[in-house]
Amino acid sequence: MIAKKFQFTAFATILTAHFIALAAQPLTPAKAADGTRNVAIGADSIALPAPANACFLEPDQERDGALFTAIQRSIGPTNDLVAIFADCAERAAWRQGQALLQHHGQFQTMVKLKKKQLAMPREKFAKEVCAHEIAAASPANRTPILQRETSLLDEMTSQLGINQQQFLGVVSVDAEACFTGLIQKIRTGNDTARPEFAITATTLARGKVVYVYLYAPATGIDGFRTLLAKTKRLVSALLKANGG
Repeated sequence: MIAKKFQFTAFATILTAHFIALAAQPLTPAKAADGTRNVAIGADSIALPAPANACFLEPDQERDGALFTAIQRSIGPTNDLVAIFADCAERAAWRQGQALLQHHGQFQTMVKLKKKQLAMPREKFAKEVCAHEIAAASPANRTPILQRETSLLDEMTSQLGINQQQFLGVVSVDAEACFTGLIQKIRTGNDTARPEFAITATTLARGKVVYVYLYAPATGIDGFRTLLAKTKRLVSALLKANGG
């Protein structure tokens, strides 16, 4: 079974002040005392751990709820947004309208598979997802960015126009997930345009398709490697929280 290709969210649309007044009550996960959220995907309960120094956003908070609504609108009807998290200090400033989220992420799932459990081994699933991504990529994106010239990522970032994206293809695959990358340059409201890295991991937790997305400011190839390592740690924590 091949998972649907990830749709990266353009935060130039999502994080503008136009969404602040939106009222929303999307998926509301139950809180857990150990820093995880227990959410229902179909009939199964899936535990979602927050990364280190990250806090979950709450749909009943005004600004958080507006973001939930905007993201769900951008990914529906293909995906369901399950949870959003962000650096805890950034979340506090975000809620006061003082800053944008820069280090943040999401958990999503695929709508058409919510009620199904995939019985295939996770490693096989991850390899099939990545094989599909590689086959669908342009020839320029079939060689992982981390195996190319270290200056290439900086060049690609500098050439991006405002609110443009560049898909980087598969950046890693292991027994736990398929990892793909993207860079984008976004501007929200009157803010200066800023480049951003995004990495998605596609994995299986208790037989359910789970997408893990992490975003961070674009800071060169070392920053990209750091974000990839952080994504891998989060995937490992997700799988451990759900029985391995």
